[in-house]
Amino acid sequence: RLVSDWSSDVCSSDLCGDAADFQISSIATVDPARVPAKPAKPNVLLYLGASLAGGLLFGCCGALLSDVLDSKIDSLSELELQIGGLPYGILPYYHQPRKLRNRVSGHVPSQVSNGFSLPGATAGSIAGGSEVVYRDAPVSHASPNIAALHDPRSAYVESLRALRTSVLLSKDGAPPKIILVTSFVAGEGKSMLTANLATLFAQQGKRVLVVDGDLRRPTLHRIFDVPNTEGLSSLLAGRSDPTFVAQARMPLSEAPTLAILPAGPPILNPAELLSSEQMREALITWKNSFDVVIIDSSPVLPVTDSVVLSAMADLTLLVARHKMTHRESFGLGYRLLQSRTERNRIGIVLNAVRLNSGAYHRHFGYNQSVYYGR
Repeated sequence: RLVSDWSSDVCSSDLCGDAADFQISSIATVDPARVPAKPAKPNVLLYLGASLAGGLLFGCCGALLSDVLDSKIDSLSELELQIGGLPYGILPYYHQPRKLRNRVSGHVPSQVSNGFSLPGATAGSIAGGSEVVYRDAPVSHASPNIAALHDPRSAYVESLRALRTSVLLSKDGAPPKIILVTSFVAGEGKSMLTANLATLFAQQGKRVLVVDGDLRRPTLHRIFDVPNTEGLSSLLAGRSDPTFVAQARMPLSEAPTLAILPAGPPILNPAELLSSEQMREALITWKNSFDVVIIDSSPVLPVTDSVVLSAMADLTLLVARHKMTHRESFGLGYRLLQSRTERNRIGIVLNAVRLNSGAYHRHFGYNQSVYYGR
């Protein structure tokens, strides 16, 4: 009885009436559910656009960061900006087989070569005033590894001919006679440039003396395939026989007027000997006896040999290698040479420019290959 009374009181309330209304309401299907034609998630186009935008943003940031961190010389514009003018020459990359021989075949003739002697100062002040006589070089069965002889129509050799023209026109009046070739660090191609440039000068009929002034790591005796038992070091140190200084005359039919003075045996103080009065007297005599004297010297930054010799040279060719020489190294080496010689006596050569690089095409053009043999 108590339960029935409670329920009757509850049912008389408004809440119970509302519940009753819900209970008696009818439910009908308005629109049946259908399977969607495409998924709501993921949004492929949105995600694809976001991925492309993000990849482009990160790629541009990476390229910008790489360009900022890469301090190597890459373009001609930045090179011209640093030197305040055009370089003397742009040399394309040339792949040369490294078949440099440490030993030459043949023998040294006993007779003295006629008509190829250097009188006076080269040994007169060094070895008691005797005449210095150069003998014929030993005849090698293998030709020197020189691109100017084996591949004369290549792009590299043609660019060297353009560099030779720039050198001959570099000074007002008479062209330079003493040319110093150096680089910033090792491995930038200065010795290869020296050997080929000297050969090209000799092919013009000029009397050319190429001197290996790198008394620390000499290379020219291997390129030209001559012995290195006697040379510049023994001449300057006074240890050389005045009648037999070096194997000078090259047995090359393509360049019969070319002579080479190797570096000679190693010495303890190359910078002191290269800056000595004997070296100055030797340069004066060579200048009077030859049309062109080309000196291959040590790199500028590791040692001071080239800085000393640059004050004695008429022209200094400073070789920078494309995408190898750092801009900071370039600026430091350039300023070092300017401290000892005039700015107009320093010529920059950009070496080993790849054929597929923008720097090459902006200088040589895109259709240059038709002018070369291969």
